[in-house]
Order: sequence, then structure tokens, then C-alpha cells
Amino acid sequence: MTDLRSAAQSDEALCDALHSATDPGINVRLGAAARIRELVQDLHEIYFYVEPHYRGAGVQANPQWAIDRLNSRYSSCADENDELDKELTALRSKLDAVPRYKFASLQARCAELEAELEAQPYQAVKAERDRLQARSHWVLPLTLFLLLLLLASRMEAADFPQLLQVEYSVPGKAEIPQNYGTEQRKARLAALYQKAADQLIGRILSADCRIIRRYDLVPILIVEVHTPAALARLERDPAVASIGPVVDLQTQVSESIPLINQPAAIAAGASGLGVYVAVIDTGIFYDYPPYKTGQVAVAKDFSSQGNPRDLHGHGTLLASVIGKVAPYSKIVSLKVGGTPTSGALSSLAVLAAIEWLFDNSAVYPVRVVNMSFATPVYFTGSCAGAWANLMRDLADFNMVPVVATGNSGKKTMLPEPACSWDAFAVGASYDQVSNSWSVATGTYTCTDTYVSPGRVGCWSNSAWMLDALAPGCVVVNTQVPVSGQCGTSVAAAFASGTFALARAADPSVNARTSMGIARGQTVNLKTDPRNAIRRPLMDAKYLTDRLKAAPASSGTGDTSGTPAGCTNGGPLPKDGASYGSGCSGGGSGSM
Repeated sequence: MTDLRSAAQSDEALCDALHSATDPGINVRLGAAARIRELVQDLHEIYFYVEPHYRGAGVQANPQWAIDRLNSRYSSCADENDELDKELTALRSKLDAVPRYKFASLQARCAELEAELEAQPYQAVKAERDRLQARSHWVLPLTLFLLLLLLASRMEAADFPQLLQVEYSVPGKAEIPQNYGTEQRKARLAALYQKAADQLIGRILSADCRIIRRYDLVPILIVEVHTPAALARLERDPAVASIGPVVDLQTQVSESIPLINQPAAIAAGASGLGVYVAVIDTGIFYDYPPYKTGQVAVAKDFSSQGNPRDLHGHGTLLASVIGKVAPYSKIVSLKVGGTPTSGALSSLAVLAAIEWLFDNSAVYPVRVVNMSFATPVYFTGSCAGAWANLMRDLADFNMVPVVATGNSGKKTMLPEPACSWDAFAVGASYDQVSNSWSVATGTYTCTDTYVSPGRVGCWSNSAWMLDALAPGCVVVNTQVPVSGQCGTSVAAAFASGTFALARAADPSVNARTSMGIARGQTVNLKTDPRNAIRRPLMDAKYLTDRLKAAPASSGTGDTSGTPAGCTNGGPLPKDGASYGSGCSGGGSGSM
């Protein structure tokens, strides 16, 4: 009989399989999700149904009586097996019709199920099962079989209407020359996006398919479908690149400054002067630095609140960290959500904020974009899709997309958009010494012992796509009321400030070359004890010096693929501009 503890502990591997699955493996993904659901239900079934049969006085006096009774029940079900098999086959065929956009909600549910599994009374149930394991091998398989039938019967067409994020392909986009200026690129993209969107809308617009929102410089439509037929038309349209649900994004929340070698960079003349850093988050407090010092160039609101003031505190903390690291940089605060009790951000507002960056790139030439948020969707490898394409577009506009990896303690997975090839994914480390430190982030709690500066936090998500580390615990800023927090959000802000210092030193080096040099850093490398992944702790002096020595970059530094022989015992570069790891330099062309 399958051991309950072992089966339950396999949930993370099953989630890995679900998150990393790609089209067209619909049955594989749904099967993995159903299996996780079965494990949860199995725990409840055994504890609340099977166990009472074994708890009564008759069971204690005569265990064989309980076994015979259960065997009798099994025999009565045997004649129905053929019919059940036929029904199961029919139900499985229905799974094939489950639309792709449901996968994201299944992936989000995985995280909830992991926490629920951990809370179940394993030992009490396991001890009772072990007593009768030798003669009751059929109990768990039958239970799981019946549960699978129940689950399959419920996983049919989704309720309508559904609000969906529809990414469309844009013919001609890939042919835009790399040496295009910002304004020329923006104008060309706007024309291509308008033509592609108009054509798609002309085909799908109907009484049961409404266009809620379109963007001029982001190839995404927000669509409300009211019937399965409308959804089917979307999925069949050749111009539709991906379909996903509209979901809320979640924020990922002075020993730190010396850890990134910022004082040495400042002493050498670095300041961040002239570099604009966008913070897409919860806004900024008007009465706290850096707003009072005039470091905020502009504050915009893209949420439904109508005011760029920070109601949560998360965005203000990040802006303050960036302002502390790069004291002469300019902050562009773009509010996309947040309330006094929640750090939830609107994905629609984030899309509008990114579009604003493209549209105003001449007035506010942003060179670093801090995104300390994540979707609930995880990947074990470099991800593709709408978010990945947005990160690529930011890099095409010469902006470094710095993204927090999240705080769920994953050792082999990163969420969107940190998993994107063109994102600079930042994990978190400690900034002080402690015998032990416990961190609770949402539903995840963990404890590190013998903590030292630079050690990777047990909560910090990690995978091979991770680019670098930065201080994320315990960051204290007495000028901000939400300081003293731990999280990869703060680590991303330290990385953003570091890029601001370095890019000000030589503005001619483009975004992708800058990221490649940071990935190839050969000093201050740290090894994660959970998975042996080795990555650099951001070093402002190193990055500033290397960017000064780098040749001017032409174009946007667009590359694809990973050049051979570039690991060199250090970080795995995501592009070819990795001077520090022994790779050939270069910021343009393809590998």
C-alpha cells in the first residue's frame, strides 16, 4: 500500500511537473493537478471516514472483523468496475476540452494545496493505517479511483463570463532594426500593434465577446467572453499567441549598503546622476524621502484609486532603498495598486504602466525598471508568453527589467516574470549575523540557523534562471514606517539602485550588455545551501568599473540562446554579454 506520508510529500514534484508542462500536454497537466487534489481528499477520507471503522470497540477487540467488513464492501463494488472504467474513460475525454487558460488557476491552486497538505494529521492517520496495511491493500486505491471520478466530473467547462488576457502576435515586429532610436521604435511598434489589434478585434468582436481594454504599445487585449463558443473562436484564431486569466499580482516583501560595495563605488565617483529608475508598485508617500528631497521625477497612478500616494508602504520602501543606493538618480513612481491592508497589484494597471514607460521614453528616459511582484504561475525553466515578451520589450527600449524572485521557498522554480529570459531575476540574502532567524512570508514560514551576511534566505525562490543576489533581510530604514522587513522585493530594489549607479557611469552601454556584465560577476559569489546554485551578490563597484571598461553597445544588445562555455564555475548567463565569466563580450547580434 502507498505510504501516505510519502505520497503527500510528492506534491512539490507534482507541482513542478504541472508548472513546467508546455503545450500540448493538456492531460498531463490536468492529471498532475488532479493527483494533488486526490492527495488532499485522500487525507480527509482516511481521517474522517476510514479511521472511524477502526476506532470502535469492535475493531479494538477483533481487527479481523473490520477487515472482513471492508472486504465485503469491496466485493459488492467489484461487479461495477467495468461500468466505472467506461465512465472514467468518458470523463477523461472531457478533460481534453478544458481550455488552456484554466492552467494558471490550477497552478495557483497548487500552492494552496501544498500548505493544506502540510497541515494534515499525518502521523495519527498513518499509525492507524499501518495496523491493517497487510490485509487492506485495496482501500486506498479504491478511494483514489472514486475520487478521480468525482474530480474529473467537476473539471468541465468554466463558468462564464470570463475576463481574459489575450496576447496577439505582431507581424513585422522582429524585423525592426536593432539600431532604431527610441522614438522611431515607438512609432513603428504603435503602427504594427494597431494594425494587428484591429484585425484581431474585427474577427472576434461579437455579442458574446467584448473588448474591455486595448493598449497602444503592449500587444495584449483584455477580453470578456460570455460563451464557450466565443472562447473557442479565440483559441482557434491564428493571431492569438496566448490566453490567460486576469489575475492580481502580489508584492514580494544599515548593514545592507556595504554588502553591495556601494561606498567604494560612491568614493570612486558613482552617483546615479541622470539615470531614471521606474518603480512599478504601490506608489510613494508624499511626506517621506525620497519624495521630500525632490528625487521623485514623477508620480503616476494607474490603479482605480485616482491618487499616486502610497496607501500600503511597499512602494515607498523600495523607492527609499533605490534612492539610498543611487542618491542622485531620479525615481519614476508608477502606482498599480495597494491598500492599507493588501499589497495586491492589478495586472491591468501594470500593463498600462509599462505602456506609459514606452510612450514617455523620450521625456523620462528610464534605464532601470524595478518590479517587485510576481504572478502565481511558476516555471522550472525559462518561461515564454506575454510576460516574457514584455520583459523583452523593456530591454529593447534600453531598460533593465529588475524582478524579484518571490518568497515561497522554492528551490527549483521561479514565478513570472522573474523566470523570463530578458528579466534580471534577483534573490535575497541576509545582511547581518544571527544564531537563528525565522521568516514568515504569506503562507510560507522557514528558519535559518547560523545566519551570516550574504547567506541566501530560506524563503527566497531559486532556480537556474536566478541572476544575482542582494540584501533582503533585515533591511531597516528609519525614515520609512514599513522598514525592518525581509523579502526579495527589497533585494530587487538594491539591485535596481546598483544598476542606476553603474549605468550612470557609462550611458553608452545598453541594457542587455549591462545585465550580461552583472551576471558574469566573478567576485563575492554565494552558494545557496538548499540547491548548490552559485550566484553573485550584487557589487556596485565591480559593475560600475566593468561598464566603464566595456565598449559602447550598438542597438539594444538583443541576443538569443546561451553561448557555449560560459558557465565557468560562475553564473549561467542569459545572454552573450558576460565579461566576467570568460564569455566573449558583445551586446548585439545573436549567438
